Amino acid sequence: MAGLTVEDLVEVARRTVGPDVRVRDVGLLSAALARVEARALGEDVYPGVDEQAAALLHSLATTAPLEHGNRPFAWVATAVYLARRGRPATLTDAQAVDLVTDVLTGRLESVAAIARRLRATA
Repeated sequence: MAGLTVEDLVEVARRTVGPDVRVRDVGLLSAALARVEARALGEDVYPGVDEQAAALLHSLATTAPLEHGNRPFAWVATAVYLARRGRPATLTDAQAVDLVTDVLTGRLESVAAIARRLRATA
């Protein structure tokens, strides 16, 4: 699989937040990854890379699996996921901050809307 593991997410958190990062709930990391790979009625719930990345971003940003640093972590984990799937993110730092903020404040609530933002900057 070209995606991520829980161990990968913990390493991303260490590199993004710092070596003393604390995971508040490892189950939330696992759930975020399971969401990306979810299947229902014989089909992928999120069929495209952008939709999968959007689901990951939404899950990590809104569930706050770390004690602190969830905003930058959610974005960097999403960017790493996209890169591993062969579609490196092209957002500027400001665009990434805006995207994560819009997810957290509810301005972007659906995976489809988040995926459109990811594609718009490709």
